[in-house]
Amino acid sequence: MSNSGPLRASTSPLAGSLPAAAPTLPTAAAPQVPAAPALPGSPAIAADGNRTTAPGPVSQLTLPATSAARPAPDTGKTWGGPDSKVELNFGHRPDAQGRLYKLDPSGVPVWAANGKAITADQWANMPKFQQEAIAAQVPEAQRAGFLAEMATGVASRAFRTKPAPLAGVDPNLPLSGDAKGEMANLAQLAIQKSQGKRPDGMCYSHVADYLEKFGVKYGAFGANAPALSGAYAKNFAELVDADPARYGLKKLALDNPYQAPPGAIVVVKPNTPGTSHPVAGDIAIATGQGWFANGGEMGYGGPQNFPPGNGHVLGIYVPA
Repeated sequence: MSNSGPLRASTSPLAGSLPAAAPTLPTAAAPQVPAAPALPGSPAIAADGNRTTAPGPVSQLTLPATSAARPAPDTGKTWGGPDSKVELNFGHRPDAQGRLYKLDPSGVPVWAANGKAITADQWANMPKFQQEAIAAQVPEAQRAGFLAEMATGVASRAFRTKPAPLAGVDPNLPLSGDAKGEMANLAQLAIQKSQGKRPDGMCYSHVADYLEKFGVKYGAFGANAPALSGAYAKNFAELVDADPARYGLKKLALDNPYQAPPGAIVVVKPNTPGTSHPVAGDIAIATGQGWFANGGEMGYGGPQNFPPGNGHVLGIYVPA
């Protein structure tokens, strides 16, 4: 990879919630329907396509100007489920305007990438803050009907099923329940931010962005990290190894990235297979799917490149 960018301080996530009701959007003369009630415990949503509990502006749906035929239903699924801490994209990417969803000309919320309607089952599998962000921007005259239709959905196991774990990942690694939950959310966010993209050489910057979105353990690294001008990805391992408790992390006794559990932070030396920068090394989030996420889909040439004692891996880190 190219220069990974400097290690940088970050801020801990702030609690926030969407207002109980969104501003009323203008519509043609129609009976007024009471605004949808706010969904409880709803954190705000950032504008970058993958929302978290950190406060941020809510991307706006576009009010339709004309009536049209109802859009076809979408078929995308997700493995996040309604307990997700990040917005679920159901396999869709934002459109050129950065919108994940929008209103089609008939006034139905659709996925911006393909114009197909958000389905009741997709709705049931969304976290509450994502439901609220969509519902609050449906025209007021249509909102009650929309919510009634969405209420028919089922949080299906088919939507929540995670990809099969990569062969070689030990399910009995010493991880607490809290750590597993944080790691699952981090892996999910990193996958959604990286899938289908090529690495851009800013691996640490991307991983730091992911870590910023998590609290106590993962977030502690960004909050406590000193400013290190000109540091590389490999310096993450040097810094954490000096005082892992300070950053709420621990180092697993692994030297093969392909054995890292999903959500683990993987740091490798320069000249590791799959890297190109002569001094930077690489940092990425293990996905458990045979690739690594750091703003793009990263690979290290397969597990065969990491025999016991190989020396390529600087560290594989998880929450303590």
